[in-house]
Amino acid sequence: VEGLATYFDQWDTTGYAPGSYFIEGMLRDTEGKILDRALAEVSLGISLAELTALTASPDPFDPGEPVNLSLNYANAGTLPISGTASIDVYSAEGSIIAQFSELVVDLAPGASGQFDSIWDTTGVPEGTFRILGQVLYYSKATEPRVIDIRTKLRIYLPLVLKED
Repeated sequence: VEGLATYFDQWDTTGYAPGSYFIEGMLRDTEGKILDRALAEVSLGISLAELTALTASPDPFDPGEPVNLSLNYANAGTLPISGTASIDVYSAEGSIIAQFSELVVDLAPGASGQFDSIWDTTGVPEGTFRILGQVLYYSKATEPRVIDIRTKLRIYLPLVLKED
């Protein structure tokens, strides 16, 4: 071979466990001497996290009342997952007013996890709030789950004075 050459091959990975493997390529001359070599790391398996639920209660709530937040997720892939579960609370205008997170460490394939937190609503104005939950892992992110919650509606009745 003279000049630029390319070699293609396939590796039948049937029977190999998910994980990291190294593939070594060598170029030899006709006498068997190594002229060049390269090493590449490949991963077998899929890392895939999915959200299964996002809840906030009570809904509606009174400002100052604690709101329980819960994010459920599962490892739908074939490799363990590590990353961060997060829940963000947004105002009606779209600014983040509260953030909560928890590490996810080596969640096994097929396993599920839950992240619970409490939002202290002291000082929040009345209105609607958007809650967004997601899991970030290996430079990936789950599709976010979003719910809206609101403060309890105040009903103001007119004051009617009646003279006798």
